[in-house]
Amino acid sequence: MLSETSRLATDQSPGILQHIDELSNRVRGITTVLAASLALSAVGTAVESLIDAAEANAQAPAAHASKRHPKLIQEYVTVNGGGTHTFLEKCKDSGHQVKRQVAYKHPDQPLGKCDVGSSVIVTDKTTGALKRVAHTNSKNNHFVFNEEPAQTPAGGSANGGASAGGSEGGSTGGGGGGGETGDPYASGNVGVDVSWPQCGTADMTPSGYDFGVVGINAGLTYSVNPCLQTEADNFAGKQLKLYVNTAWNSESSHINPDSPIECAEGDENCLAYNYGYNAGVAAANAAIDVGISMNTEVFEDVEPDATWSTDTEQNQQSLLGEHDALIDNGATNVGIYSYTTAWNDITGGWQNGWDSWGFTSWTTASDAMSFCTGHRFTGGPSKMMQFTPDGSNLDHDVAC
Repeated sequence: MLSETSRLATDQSPGILQHIDELSNRVRGITTVLAASLALSAVGTAVESLIDAAEANAQAPAAHASKRHPKLIQEYVTVNGGGTHTFLEKCKDSGHQVKRQVAYKHPDQPLGKCDVGSSVIVTDKTTGALKRVAHTNSKNNHFVFNEEPAQTPAGGSANGGASAGGSEGGSTGGGGGGGETGDPYASGNVGVDVSWPQCGTADMTPSGYDFGVVGINAGLTYSVNPCLQTEADNFAGKQLKLYVNTAWNSESSHINPDSPIECAEGDENCLAYNYGYNAGVAAANAAIDVGISMNTEVFEDVEPDATWSTDTEQNQQSLLGEHDALIDNGATNVGIYSYTTAWNDITGGWQNGWDSWGFTSWTTASDAMSFCTGHRFTGGPSKMMQFTPDGSNLDHDVAC
């Protein structure tokens, strides 16, 4: 028989054992928590180290950064015959579209450095002659001009250089030569304008007119008139002007936020400028590719049936971009074809002072000429007025 003390100890032993088990469990829980805390602390330290390293790398110059930049090559120009010349070079330099003007001082005059594979356009601003290559490289980086550049033959390559024009308007496209004696655009003289709607019709090659205006595009920006060369060739011996279609389509696949200007995110004015500029480059290339010199006056066709923004400033920027591209690619002057109501609706009545070519509903040259005063919708001089004679499907134009 157990003593009272022994009995009490025996009766209490299960409780003591249970208490010891609970303490053990608590100790194990605390150990687990401590271990997890230490592990998380280690992870946090490692993450902080990675962040610090990334920030340090971002701030420090990359050891191999130069490998990510395009390879550059020096461009040169020579003029056979010397003389005083100023050249404009356009290309991509380190991935950025650049335009630079260089005074000619000696043979093998350095122009600038361009990315290998970049499209390069070099214009002799003194004579208007133009040379371009699609992809520059170490064997295709030297531009040679003649003191008196020869005219580009019909259907010839633009890479051989375009001709220099004489009076305003320059040489005609394709097989057209440089202007005849007298001014085809003297006040009261009558010409015609043709484009893709006349392709394959009797009106494609009209005769008996003082001058012609030919559309490069086929009714839309970035399109090409399929009978462009034929229509331009028809005006051999007469001064030829050109016109291009315009628009601003913010949903277009042709929008380029990086060229010629790198646009900040959300800068619609910049995007509109780039859209217009690249449309102008595409139009100039289309003309040059079939041997038409851009050394003439070019008009931008601004009409309400094209795609436009409700923001007139964006529309202005698109037109300015196309204007600049045409000038950069050899156009002697850029004007606007439109009429007052359309111009005001599309551009907000933008007074840029550019030459204008106006639409009228008149059927005679004398009536159309009455619009040469009082209808200067750009604020600049009226150069021509359009009219359509009774019984004709062909638009006529009278010089103001």
